[in-house]
Amino acid sequence: MSIVELHEVKCHLHYADDSNDVSLKSFIVAADAIIKNYITDNFGSEYPSAIKQAALLLIEYWEKHRKDGGEVSVNGNYLPIPVLSLLNLYRKPTVDR
Repeated sequence: MSIVELHEVKCHLHYADDSNDVSLKSFIVAADAIIKNYITDNFGSEYPSAIKQAALLLIEYWEKHRKDGGEVSVNGNYLPIPVLSLLNLYRKPTVDR
């Protein structure tokens, strides 16, 4: 099960038509994979609202910058800072010893 569904993404982005559905569906799949790989907690089928919000923000970020041709600001991380701040609550850092 996806962290967020297409109708939630379209509502978040204020999209009423279906013209962007194909790209939004691919963003949902990618956001799911990235977020599930980043967090260390397991939730089954119900995700906390902070994780859902992180997915929506990440998809919004990609949608906003998809036509920039790679001209986006880089902060040294592969996730935007607002997304990281929401997800860090559910991540236990790996420590090498």
